[in-house]
Amino acid sequence: MKTKIWHCYWYGPYETIVLLAETQALLEAKVRQAIAEGWYPEDQGPIPDDWDEMMEKYQAESGDQCYFGDWTYTVIDAALCEPAHEKY
Repeated sequence: MKTKIWHCYWYGPYETIVLLAETQALLEAKVRQAIAEGWYPEDQGPIPDDWDEMMEKYQAESGDQCYFGDWTYTVIDAALCEPAHEKY
């Protein structure tokens, strides 16, 4: 069985994190959530509802220190994946 996994990188000031999701819409929701966690509405105003406006404002606020990049998806063959172990 083949599965499509959407992913992007969040390049932060101190680390890089990979965000994964089952659909593009869910990936965008995870990015919005990640932005919201570091957003200060009292200083930055409300997070824009429009996706492009939100990303533009996020980029302007964070400068070159933080950004989301390398948006794409990968199709994997789930039959070739190893089972997950609880220790992971």
